[in-house]
Amino acid sequence: MGPVKEKNLGLKDLNWREITVFAVLTLFIFWIGLHPAPFFNLMGPAVEKLAQGLQAAALAMH
Repeated sequence: MGPVKEKNLGLKDLNWREITVFAVLTLFIFWIGLHPAPFFNLMGPAVEKLAQGLQAAALAMH
């Protein structure tokens, strides 16, 4: 994307707050990936209701 302008050479990529937020989000993502059952249990009723509504709509179209 072109050379870095001289005035931007001293800029850091991330500050400590951004690194902290990134680390927490990364840990949360790994936790969901390694142990997804609590999230599936939480979403299960809403997904089931949505699936029933879509199935009813599909049957009504025929």
